[in-house]
Amino acid sequence: MSERRSVTGESAAPGGGGARQAAAVPTARVPLHARLDVGEHVIALSWSPDGRAVAVAGADGGVYLLENAADGPVRRLGQHVGGALTVAFATDGAHIASGGQDGTLRLFTRAHTASERTLELPESWTGQVAFSPDGRQLAVAAGRRIVLYDARTLSVLNHCALLPATIEALSFAPDGRQLAAAFYGGVMLQTPYAPFGQRLLPWTGACLALAWRPDASVIAAGGQDASVQFWRLPKGRQAAMHGFAKKVRELAWNRTGRWLATGGGDDVALWDFKTGPEGCMPRNLRYHDEPVVALGWQRRGGWLASVARDRLLLIWDPVRGDAPLAAYRLLSSPTTLAWSPDDQLLAIGGEDGEITFIQPEAKAP
Repeated sequence: MSERRSVTGESAAPGGGGARQAAAVPTARVPLHARLDVGEHVIALSWSPDGRAVAVAGADGGVYLLENAADGPVRRLGQHVGGALTVAFATDGAHIASGGQDGTLRLFTRAHTASERTLELPESWTGQVAFSPDGRQLAVAAGRRIVLYDARTLSVLNHCALLPATIEALSFAPDGRQLAAAFYGGVMLQTPYAPFGQRLLPWTGACLALAWRPDASVIAAGGQDASVQFWRLPKGRQAAMHGFAKKVRELAWNRTGRWLATGGGDDVALWDFKTGPEGCMPRNLRYHDEPVVALGWQRRGGWLASVARDRLLLIWDPVRGDAPLAAYRLLSSPTTLAWSPDDQLLAIGGEDGEITFIQPEAKAP
């Protein structure tokens, strides 16, 4: 079913999608690298900076380390009572932070040389953790509160002022100069270094996901109201894409910052920030038969990966065209995906606890 989208802002223009492409999905040409099972619904995963390990957060509360990525054993690091919600590798690659329904921040050492460290937060759940790009700070979102820690000592640097609503997403700018928090009412920009200022980018609905443009000139937020908001910084000029089929949690920028890929339906929409997107229609990549659940661009290359409820992984090269390069039918319903730092492997989490590692072909068909 086609989806109608439009961009509003200083130069608004209505938009519409055409019929879905009738051509068959290309033959599966993405070789399976490995499958591992953590035994519970995968909520989140994070690659180590060296690309050798993956940390996993599970819905039943487990936090796992897959050392040597697809080739090593599954090591259980710890447990969050009630369920884990988030996990992230530290910038130094030596530590892993997680948060969960039990309101704790847990910090694990990748090696076996130190025990787990646990901090109790004042809220009932810890929903987001994020390390600064320089590795010096760890930001933690618990309910409506953000706490900034020294990433090495875990000493508190700042208790930020309470936000008006629960924080749904947390992300440092690529240059580390700002920290963004999404909530019902917009996006709050925090200055992570003294004097710890705040700046509100307002929206009337709930913002659920965040994505910074690589040069930090634009921040995009997916909305509960089936929209994507974006603000051009530093002035904060705002515009919006409307008319998605469902709420938007899937956002990803390519490495050049020209293309913003969004989900919010069966199609992958590509918004061109070189010519717009105000007043322009998106490119719609149409092959999935059910809603997209995760998107990811290569870090240095130009390929885009998408997975949907149809259990199909698609690899796209938008420079070459709007048809997928390759496809792979997954055995488990996907929940999340992430490229390895060297762009060689895709890790895909599944609802049944399976972690699938895919190695895309070196040459497109």
